Amino acid sequence: MIEVTDLTKTFVTTEKQPGLRDSLPRIAAFVVTAALALLLDALIAVLIGLSALIFVAFSVIAGALAFWIGQSQNLAMQLQNAMLTFGLYPVDIFPGLVRVLLYTLIPAAFVGSIPALLLADFDWGRLAGLFLVTAALLLVARTVFALGLRRYESGNLVTTRS
Repeated sequence: MIEVTDLTKTFVTTEKQPGLRDSLPRIAAFVVTAALALLLDALIAVLIGLSALIFVAFSVIAGALAFWIGQSQNLAMQLQNAMLTFGLYPVDIFPGLVRVLLYTLIPAAFVGSIPALLLADFDWGRLAGLFLVTAALLLVARTVFALGLRRYESGNLVTTRS
């Protein structure tokens, strides 16, 4: 049985209160943890931005197919859905040929797997590669759209009388 005097000794102590010297390691640990959390937040923001740019570039390329194919809204929508669907899964679960397609034709690996891999196992080279792929896809999207605009034929036929 616990006596009242034991409880009193537990809660009422005559030891001096911890000072700033005792708190410095805790403060340092807090500062380091906060700095690491901010770095992780910045990395997540960069990865989300790069993934969004890749998705937009791919959507522009898919939409620009209308310049050559004509009514291609359904095809563009299917390609965007494929990008989203395949981007949800790790690339490693797919066999070789499908994996190649996910890095090239439908760049879903760069929207889902590569950013997730960077969060799990950060590598500066992999991050630089993701920046390069994003820049390349944006350049391809701009080029495809510009070439498509050159081919553009208006849907409205306006004639003038002479």
